[in-house]
Amino acid sequence: MPGPNYRQIGKTMMDAVEMSVFGGADVEATPADARANARALMP
Repeated sequence: MPGPNYRQIGKTMMDAVEMSVFGGADVEATPADARANARALMP
């Protein structure tokens, strides 16, 4: 992942997967939201 925010992007995506699998979050909306947040962090 490009840019200085790569660690935050990785954590955002991993948290979304964890919440979808173990936390009972919506398996479609949660990763989509995380993806939108990650794209905003990219240069």
